Amino acid sequence: MQLSKSTNQTSDELSLQDSESVEKPHPLKGKNILIVEDVISNYKLLEVFLSSTGANLFHEEYGKSAIETFISRGDIDLVLLDIRLPDGSGIDVVTKIRELNSKVIIIAQTAFAMFSDRIFCLNAGCNEYLSKPIKRRDFNEVIAKFF
Repeated sequence: MQLSKSTNQTSDELSLQDSESVEKPHPLKGKNILIVEDVISNYKLLEVFLSSTGANLFHEEYGKSAIETFISRGDIDLVLLDIRLPDGSGIDVVTKIRELNSKVIIIAQTAFAMFSDRIFCLNAGCNEYLSKPIKRRDFNEVIAKFF
């Protein structure tokens, strides 16, 4: 004897339910993200935050190499930029990137957490600012503003 479940739903309604249950891809899926961070543990944290997004990550430890990567790739969607780098200020990197591309999203990340530091970064051309240590919730909220 075969049992079957009785339902009053049409096949169109069932198809709609099936399509609604399919998860949407993460907004960063396929995006190219340049992470400019000289402290490996800080980079690893961002890597963990981004690991399930499907984004392509590119890591540079120095400002000069970050600019070179930005230019040579030509397809960076997001820059996560430490403001204090071994070869100079991240602000110099922002200035150069802005000369090349006024639309790419640049998010400053720094251990300097004073309000004036945030204003300084935003005035320099960053779209947003995260203070270290970066919390996942704060990171996700900032990313959601742009993607």
